[in-house]
Amino acid sequence: MIEEMARSFVGELKTTLIHEIIHGLGFYLSGTLSNIQDNKILPVDESVVDLTNAVYLPLCYYNSDKKRITESKNTQELDDYVQNIEIVSFAPLNIFQKYIVDLVYKKPIFDKLGYLHDEFKCFDHIKQSEWANGENIKCYNNLSAETKQNISEIALNYFSQYKSIGFKTNNGTIVPLQTFDNIFAPSASVGHVAVHYLDVAFELMSQGLPLPEELFDESKNYLLYTEENIEKYVDNNFLMYYLATNATNEVLMKTVAQGNKHDLIGPGIVDILTTLGWTEKDEERAQDMYYVADDVIVTELTVDVLNIKKFELDSKAGIANEQPFFPLPTDQPISSVPIDQPVSTAPIDQPTATAVVKQPIATSVDGQVSETGTDDDQPIEIDAGEFPLILESESDSE
Repeated sequence: MIEEMARSFVGELKTTLIHEIIHGLGFYLSGTLSNIQDNKILPVDESVVDLTNAVYLPLCYYNSDKKRITESKNTQELDDYVQNIEIVSFAPLNIFQKYIVDLVYKKPIFDKLGYLHDEFKCFDHIKQSEWANGENIKCYNNLSAETKQNISEIALNYFSQYKSIGFKTNNGTIVPLQTFDNIFAPSASVGHVAVHYLDVAFELMSQGLPLPEELFDESKNYLLYTEENIEKYVDNNFLMYYLATNATNEVLMKTVAQGNKHDLIGPGIVDILTTLGWTEKDEERAQDMYYVADDVIVTELTVDVLNIKKFELDSKAGIANEQPFFPLPTDQPISSVPIDQPVSTAPIDQPTATAVVKQPIATSVDGQVSETGTDDDQPIEIDAGEFPLILESESDSE
């Protein structure tokens, strides 16, 4: 059943699993875009066309009870509990964001926001219902003028501008990250590498030429790659695309992944992982030092558990098309071609709300973003069967 769903929405199961494991190893954002409108903070997704007042803000840490969520017997019981969930802190910038740079000047875009999670917090504890009903604007209003300008620039100049940012690796290369013009898609933007097909498509459109018909099925829901055409539209970092394809692993390995050292995992993805602090199999461990940030209240994020439970209860009650309690912060594949704008999301591929392992986060020293890490000094190996790339945690923490 799971494999059928994975194949239907995001290709083969193995590809999907590796993709999600990599998100769990730190390839994700700890914040999202919101709109400041009518003295309220409103969520931004791909349906929002006016981002004039958009800003980058950190995700919330909820003091929620996983057992209470999973044992809820109906939607009303779950909803009553959700209204009383408390927000206790906000997520600091993580290591992934430390290395996001402007593609023009090659400069970090988050270097002045190391204390945003602290500056944005204007309470000790607050109920989710109170926060959503307008209390959140007080925290925004308390931000300094400089911080407001910086989080606005993140939204307008980078997160909603096509080909504006990339991940700068330790070896100096920059892997472009996915962004769109005047659109922010929480399920696709920034937390994935740039899709090469879009470059090809936009170049054709700029010349007034039609998009290649060979790529579309009748419903235009998926790109149809073949062994003959795939290398024109896909590069070797396809594993961290957000866009679904029909290509089998066999086709991928014969074509775009043929030169990859690690099977389906392209060289740019490996460079990102090693820059985040992981060690490539058979390579010497890096000597980077990481420190644990002990000034942040980090709770078990159960947003994904809560949304899954709500979907389960809604299904049992025969309720369809219900929205999740909270916006999903990371990866849900968009089941359409994003020319003009991304549309509906597929119900597989639930987001990674926190790291699969103890993912290092970023803290700040004298206003500058710096790396922090785990307190476990034992190597972590992923027993992934056929997965050729084994990673170790860089956690020589003090």
